Amino acid sequence: MNLIAAVCYSITIALPAPAFFENSEAFSVVLGSTFRLLVASFVAYLVGSLVNAKVMVILKRWDEKKLFLRCIVSTLFGEGLDAIIFITIGFLGTMPVEALLMMILAQALFKTVYEIIVYPITRTVIYSVKKLPEV
Repeated sequence: MNLIAAVCYSITIALPAPAFFENSEAFSVVLGSTFRLLVASFVAYLVGSLVNAKVMVILKRWDEKKLFLRCIVSTLFGEGLDAIIFITIGFLGTMPVEALLMMILAQALFKTVYEIIVYPITRTVIYSVKKLPEV
């Protein structure tokens, strides 16, 4: 759906605006970066998810009993990379680097704190899935 939206926005920006529409430049500024954000989102999600899963597997081999530690550390790595990639691709050159660094830190910390909060649900789901009969 994001791809469809990005294509539609790009087409709309490329077409001449009707005479009555006075905000075509603002429309272009706001929606003109949609494709860049689409690419940033896709790459960040792909890399972040793969790193999260890989770290989880490595930590499970190291110590299978420490699920909480595995979940939090893998989230720190995966979401940290996700934030670095997404914000760098999506916003580099549009604002000061200091602001980007703050956004990266805030996003990674927010997602990690969220993981800590929902950990009881994560644990319950994992243990419930493990109890399902194999097909």
